[in-house]
Amino acid sequence: QCKRTICDGEFGADYDTDRRFWIDFIKDDILAGIEKDLGRLGVRFDRWFSERSLHDSGRLTKVIGELEARGNVYTDDKGRKMFRTSGDDSDEDRVVIRENGVATYFGADIAYHQEKFERGFDLCIDVWGADHHGHIPRVKAAVESVGVNPDRLEVLLYQFVSLVENGQQVRMSTRTGQFETLEALLEDVGEDATRCTFIMRKSDSQFEFDLGMARTQSEDHPVFYVQYGHARICQILEKARREGFATPEAATVDLDILTLPEELDLIKKALDYPFIVRSAAVVRGPHHIVFYLQELIALFHTYYSKYAHTEKVVSADKAKTAARLFLCDALRIVVSNALGLLGVGAPQKM
Repeated sequence: QCKRTICDGEFGADYDTDRRFWIDFIKDDILAGIEKDLGRLGVRFDRWFSERSLHDSGRLTKVIGELEARGNVYTDDKGRKMFRTSGDDSDEDRVVIRENGVATYFGADIAYHQEKFERGFDLCIDVWGADHHGHIPRVKAAVESVGVNPDRLEVLLYQFVSLVENGQQVRMSTRTGQFETLEALLEDVGEDATRCTFIMRKSDSQFEFDLGMARTQSEDHPVFYVQYGHARICQILEKARREGFATPEAATVDLDILTLPEELDLIKKALDYPFIVRSAAVVRGPHHIVFYLQELIALFHTYYSKYAHTEKVVSADKAKTAARLFLCDALRIVVSNALGLLGVGAPQKM
C-alpha cells in the first residue's frame, strides 16, 4: 500500500527537498504495522513514546544542563559531555553528547526515564534484550542522578527467540535481511499459540519456538491442552443443563460429599490459584500461571477419566451431582480467569 501510494503520485513531495515528510511517512507506516501485529498478540500500549520529542521539546538539553550544573556531567578533552559513573560501582564514564553536539542513546535514556518518573509512577519496569545487560548499572546511576531512587527502576531481560522447524533452527540475520516477521508467525500458528508460547518461559531463559508443535494444535502444546480441558468442563456443564441439572449456588450444595482423593486434590489445587497469581506478579513470571494450569487440567483429566464409568459427574444421585457440578464450575471459573490473565482465549468447544 505504501509503495502504491507513492507510485500513484498522490504526494507532491521530493525526498531531497522534503526529507522530514518522507521520514515521517515511512516511520508512521512501519509503526502502524507494528501496532497492528502487537494488537493481534494482545499487546497494547497506553502511550507510544517518541524519542524525537525529547529533542524537539528541549528536555534532553535541559536535563543534561542540570546534571552538568550538579557535577554529574563534565566536558572531556575531546569536547564530549560525559556522564560521571566511574566514581561509583557502575562502569566507566559514558558519552551523553558527542563532540559534534549530537546526543547519544544514553543521553536520551536519561531524559526519557526522568520524564517517565515525572508522570507519577511508583515503579518503572523496562523490558530489554538480554544483550543490553551491561547497560543496567549506568541507567540506574542516571536515574539516581535525576533524584529518583534507582530501586524504583526494574529491568526485565528477554532472550532472543529461536524458531525451530522439524528439529532444525530457522536461520535468521537482520544484517542479511533474513528473518521471520511476527505477522507471518501469527498467520502460521495463530494468536493463542503464539502468545502462550512466548509467555511459558522465564524471560531471561533460552527460548526455542517449535513451529511444528504450535501448528498441530494438539494436546502436546500447553495452551491447547489447557483449552481442551476448559472446553471439556464446559461441555460437562452443558450436558448437565440439557438433562435438567443446574449448577447450584454455594449456599445450597453439600460439598462434604466430595470425598474422592482426586476431588480433594482438585479442590486444594483450585484454592492455590490466588497465591499462584500473587507470586507470578511478584517475580514478573506469567509462566508460573501456565505451569499451574497444566497441573490443574492434568488432575481434572485424571479424575474424569478414572471415574467415567463409576463415579460420574452427572448421576442418579442428585446430591453428588450437585456437588460435582459445583466443583466443575469452580474449576471452569479458575481456568477461564487464568487464561484471561494470560490474554489467551477460553473456548467452550473445541
